[in-house]
Amino acid sequence: TLERLIMGLYQPTEGHVRIDDTDIAQLHHVDIRRNIGCVAQDSNLFFGSIRDNITLGRPLTDDRDVMDAANRAGVTAFTQSDPAGLERQVGEGGAMLSGGQRQAVTIARAFLGRPPVLLMDEPTSAMDNRSEMHIK
Repeated sequence: TLERLIMGLYQPTEGHVRIDDTDIAQLHHVDIRRNIGCVAQDSNLFFGSIRDNITLGRPLTDDRDVMDAANRAGVTAFTQSDPAGLERQVGEGGAMLSGGQRQAVTIARAFLGRPPVLLMDEPTSAMDNRSEMHIK
């Protein structure tokens, strides 16, 4: 809930949500989302490739930046041996990936934006120990 309040997805029923003494109600949601990355507990993936899901909302992103985000999030650990690589299809809702792989893709998406602040709600709960240690 706190994550959603900070991101402006929920409005407080009382009081204010402030960032550096500024009420977020005074900030444009685009500015908030440009400066605060968010990885929710539930991984939301869409039909398409792993690359499509990492670059969601940023289709013109440089390949080096995509690969950097994929490496940092551990995505390449499961795509490097796949002939399709980052073009591997995820299926609707990420059904063709494990829970940990879905989480890695959403973490890579957050890393790609290079936000100054990154909020993560149990982002590695479905990952194996090796993958989780890679993220940490």
